[in-house]
Amino acid sequence: MKDKRTTRKQTILLIFVLICSFFLSEGTCRILFKQALQVPKNYPLFYEHDPLLGWRKVPNASGVYITASSKVFKKFNSKGIAGPEYQYAKDGNEYRILILGDSFAEGETIEFEQSFSEVLKRRLNENGARFYEVINAGTKGYSTDQELLFYKKEGVEYRPDLTILMFYENDVWYNSQPKYLFMHKPLFRMLNGKLTLTNVPVPGVSGFKEGRHSFKQGFYLYRFVCNFLKRLRRETAGVPEEFLVWQDEYSYRIKEAWGLTEAIIGEFKKTSDNIKSPLLIFYVPSSKSIYPEEWLKTRIFFGLFSDGWNVNRPAIELERICRNMGIELLNPSDLFKLKAGQLKKAKKRLYSIEDPHWTLEGHDFVADVLFQYLKSTFQ
Repeated sequence: MKDKRTTRKQTILLIFVLICSFFLSEGTCRILFKQALQVPKNYPLFYEHDPLLGWRKVPNASGVYITASSKVFKKFNSKGIAGPEYQYAKDGNEYRILILGDSFAEGETIEFEQSFSEVLKRRLNENGARFYEVINAGTKGYSTDQELLFYKKEGVEYRPDLTILMFYENDVWYNSQPKYLFMHKPLFRMLNGKLTLTNVPVPGVSGFKEGRHSFKQGFYLYRFVCNFLKRLRRETAGVPEEFLVWQDEYSYRIKEAWGLTEAIIGEFKKTSDNIKSPLLIFYVPSSKSIYPEEWLKTRIFFGLFSDGWNVNRPAIELERICRNMGIELLNPSDLFKLKAGQLKKAKKRLYSIEDPHWTLEGHDFVADVLFQYLKSTFQ
């Protein structure tokens, strides 16, 4: 009887230790690798299917938008653009700037009035010599291909005096994919040397409202173990394909994605030239390229132990493309690093810890970088 009681106690103790170890490991993964392991969130009711673009912001939608790091009030106008109604026509004293991009441009985790585009607008209008309008058409999850399609269909109608295209490193991979997470999207292909649109009309999907992750995928520890086992097979097996743009030597698929991206940017330039709107590409640095500790954690997590990885590689390739096409490129990476160091003393950051987007300080700084650049270049 005594042996049975002892065995029972040992079993209970073992179960208790295993449970504690699991939650400790889960907590450690959430703290150290939150961005790398975060399950992508689906689009809420603020977004709907679009047969050309894949998805779009719902016209006249408003309400509280909840993310992992924030709760913000969102309101879109009748065209599905954040902010007030913007008329296509403009008066003779208005200088109009159109901003295109993804969730960085849209300001997914920030109130509209605090977004870099609105801060930039207020700064430009401080002098009062003329009126500056900044229309932010950034949309969560968009890549350069969708931004081009929006530009050609809707953006050109605003006849912007300047078009700013926000470019993030994952644009490269998703420009060559028919899906982004759970969402179908349009896909350009190079056919007979010509940029050709395919996968339209874009299929609808029910993923706007419901997640498709299994219960076990909700645990960070599970995803950490899966990635670790993949890395045992080969170094890049557990690396998301969008991150392969960090490699010094590109595979055929990444070269193909960059080639497609280059063609899309070329079409952007042609479209902006047609409406006589100068094109400025703003390179959005990832937090990993700004904070060395984040790049180190990413390399450890994904097992990027060789010397063939360079977090600044996408910027280098984009600079080559823009130089060859005669497109203005603003790469603020060095300015970001300097500002990040200054903010660190005040225990503040340009990027959120909970997700990869800009904080209030980040949006203020982006507005300042753009203001100084525009002041010296376009005015």
